[in-house]
Amino acid sequence: MTSLEDAPPLRNSKHTLFLDEPPACILIAPSDPSLVVIGTYLYDTAKGTKSGSLRLYRKSADNTNLYGDYTALALYYLLLTLDKGLSQ
Repeated sequence: MTSLEDAPPLRNSKHTLFLDEPPACILIAPSDPSLVVIGTYLYDTAKGTKSGSLRLYRKSADNTNLYGDYTALALYYLLLTLDKGLSQ
């Protein structure tokens, strides 16, 4: 286990992104690091309901653009399509 002294230094963020729900996972596309998927999840104990989303973003030096909310299967095929287009 590494200590905090061994950790790389933190960098200041260039952009701040506020989500409707807490982030649960983040995926950066290996073939295009500008594509970022953020998964959110929220369990409302009072209502007994669960909600969440998968959102695809493209980040750039100027801003971060939301492509949209997707189901897991639709996002998988979208990333596959983008990956094939990038590798050609």
